[in-house]
Amino acid sequence: MFKFYRLGRVSFRSVRLKRDFSRSKLPWVVLSSRAAAREAEAYRLLGRCGISVPPLVAVERHVLVLKNISGSLLQYARHVDLSLAEKTFDLMRRMYEEAGIVHVDMSPFNVLVGDDGSVYLIDFPQWIPRSHENVRFYLGRDVKNMVAFFERRKIAADLSQLVKWAEVGTPNGSAA
Repeated sequence: MFKFYRLGRVSFRSVRLKRDFSRSKLPWVVLSSRAAAREAEAYRLLGRCGISVPPLVAVERHVLVLKNISGSLLQYARHVDLSLAEKTFDLMRRMYEEAGIVHVDMSPFNVLVGDDGSVYLIDFPQWIPRSHENVRFYLGRDVKNMVAFFERRKIAADLSQLVKWAEVGTPNGSAA
């Protein structure tokens, strides 16, 4: 799986305003290389902690190469059940507690369900460390996004028990 960064090009012009590493007037290839290196750092951290992410193969300039995983995005998975919710929230918890990072853009488009039922987290360009000043906000937003997804899919379970570790409210207003 290849991921090409093209920050600062036509489709990413506002990135200079939103990401810390891109506040200068550097060429797009330099910004893109920094973004690829930063995302590679997340994959290395998560891999060392045994958290299920596609293995990082290489980083070269503005290209990230990951091992290809056969499966589909959670958003498009045909069968979404409580087991997938449990696996997803467990990976999110471990990512926060063991690796010390928060995804910041967690959604069903950033969860890959393998053909064998395994779950992988993907796409980390915006991740932040647990020490970040706004970590509770971003963690809460990530958890709420995923709870809302599983609620829309009519997962018949008390999802607040799965996210109790995050100490955030669920979208329907109840506290976890």
